[in-house]
Amino acid sequence: MPENRVQGYLRLIADQAQPTEDGMQEVLVGFRIDTAVGVQLDAIGVIVGQARGGLDDESYRRFLRGRVLANKSNGTIDEILAIIRIVLNEPTATLTLTNQPPAAFSLRIDDVAVDEDLAAILVDFVRDSKSAAVNGILEYSPSDPADILIMAESDGTPA
Repeated sequence: MPENRVQGYLRLIADQAQPTEDGMQEVLVGFRIDTAVGVQLDAIGVIVGQARGGLDDESYRRFLRGRVLANKSNGTIDEILAIIRIVLNEPTATLTLTNQPPAAFSLRIDDVAVDEDLAAILVDFVRDSKSAAVNGILEYSPSDPADILIMAESDGTPA
């Protein structure tokens, strides 16, 4: 069936608009944390307030995800734990958050070593995700858990 003039005109407009739509789609996809790379991730970092600090793209994505959550955080226990889990990226880590009334908490990281640089970053995330009037304390060990000697009674309870 031959095209009439209206169909031909519409096809011409659509053909000219397609490159613009393709470009807009690339911008949208390029500025998602999961798909962005290199300078695109750096641009996202500027927007959310998270410096790259020499991190590779995959590590930086974790920090960006954590920063987005910290920026939106209401300071709940679940939010703070989720942020630390994302940034820490250690599935074997045990996180224990203990309330210390009237307005404080301690967050203990066990079963993984946390070096001083990572600890400083985690402190920043805790500070930025908690409520303003609440004091947060981060407890961690820089030693490999396999290298730590733990004293226990014969029944397994701590000494």
